Amino acid sequence: VVGYDIYNIDHETGSVRIAWINQLGKVFGQGQEVVVLKAKILADIHAGTRFAELSSATEFGGANAGLLQGIGLSTNYIETGVTGVDELSTLNHSIFPNPFNDYTNIQYSLPNAGKVRVDVYNLFGQLVISLVDEMQKAGTHKLMINNYELNGAGSYFYQINVESERHSFTERGTIVLTK
Repeated sequence: VVGYDIYNIDHETGSVRIAWINQLGKVFGQGQEVVVLKAKILADIHAGTRFAELSSATEFGGANAGLLQGIGLSTNYIETGVTGVDELSTLNHSIFPNPFNDYTNIQYSLPNAGKVRVDVYNLFGQLVISLVDEMQKAGTHKLMINNYELNGAGSYFYQINVESERHSFTERGTIVLTK
């Protein structure tokens, strides 16, 4: 989700949840983009196939956190094309569920095989646990974190480092453990 720091992608259901909070607020004009969602479709889409829909629970709040009425979202177009080289040079990753209280999963897709290290840090930048430190094949990988592996409720950061022959990646995300 382009431009949003807080989002959750559930790969099993295909749902995307987005949260954006800014105490200063932001003014959007008519026709201005609020959300740009980029998706990679791995199969043919046939005419009449429902690609995306907006949940009825979607809501927009004003600067005072009051619910705004009469706001609608629309899709002007769906852009398609061949995957470019730049799109293959990024590391896609997500965490779900997040926040969590029992366990959560970090999922990431490697465009090429490489040496992967995934670490979890506390808010002070101290290493809490190293989840992976090994060579991995290209493709999608999933790691599970249990609540007992962390130091109690709170926020943590995970970092994924990948070194391959073609690319070097470092990506970060936030984990929230609730009790």
